[in-house]
Amino acid sequence: MSHMLDRINLVPQKPLAGKIKRKLPLVLGLTLTLIVLAIQGQSHLLSQRINRLQKDIHTLEAAVASHSQIMTRLTIKKTEFTELTNQNSELETRVNRLEGMQQHKQRFSGLLAAIADALPPSMICRRIAFTRQTGEIAGEARGYEDLPDFVERLKNSGRFAEVSLAAINRTTRDSEMVFEFNITGRLSEQN
Repeated sequence: MSHMLDRINLVPQKPLAGKIKRKLPLVLGLTLTLIVLAIQGQSHLLSQRINRLQKDIHTLEAAVASHSQIMTRLTIKKTEFTELTNQNSELETRVNRLEGMQQHKQRFSGLLAAIADALPPSMICRRIAFTRQTGEIAGEARGYEDLPDFVERLKNSGRFAEVSLAAINRTTRDSEMVFEFNITGRLSEQN
């Protein structure tokens, strides 16, 4: 029996309602504290996530703005490139025209030099015109005999193939007889 008495607790027990009343505020406080901490933790995590998303948004907005600037610059550069290409082709066209003029100038320079070499001092040329295959010289001569000599010198220069005295008009100017002439000719192939 002594064993039995050891097992029996003869100390009066406190009522269960009193225990609950004492521990309930502690349990509720602890539960509320855990709930508040959980909400604050969740709020903190959401704030961090929002901040990261805002940084990402700012980064993307900066990238979009940069992309827009790059696209604007690209459009400007494309326009400049097109303008430069057009200017380049226009300059090439001008150069080709000028080179063609230079070739014609050299061609006609030789013809003019041949005319100057063949021209007697008593004659004046008023107009010299060339087309691709023909030439025409208009002017005045103080003496008639210089006209056939001039035509012959032009033929012998090698620059003209068929040279002929097309028109002669005799007039008097300052009591001196003047022969107005018009010479035509076909240019030789060497020009």
